[in-house]
Amino acid sequence: MSLEDLRQDRDNLLFIEVHIPNLNLFALASIALSEVAFGLQGKEEAMSIQAYILIQTEVGKASSVAKAVSAIAGVTLSEGVTGPYDVIMRAEAPSMEEFGRVILSKVQAVAGITRTLTCPVTY
Repeated sequence: MSLEDLRQDRDNLLFIEVHIPNLNLFALASIALSEVAFGLQGKEEAMSIQAYILIQTEVGKASSVAKAVSAIAGVTLSEGVTGPYDVIMRAEAPSMEEFGRVILSKVQAVAGITRTLTCPVTY
């Protein structure tokens, strides 16, 4: 990995942090590390970033939140669940930047969501 690659990763993380203030930075670091570990840098066409996002909602909002996030481009699964989270979704995008800009920013804007936890898929 070159110095330029590291600078680009830093720039991508800063872009996402500025544009999605509630995003879990540990999740972003995990996404970035999985890109580097699995050699995805520069190969976004062949591979994609995939993650499960666990969502807590306001009382009585799980169904509407699940329906709203399922309409977001890149979301491949959205279901209501029981337990500490109310909705689980799976999404994918061609790159970490796209994942943050296209998917996570739209998920964070859905009415009724109180908290999210992003869990990147590693293999």
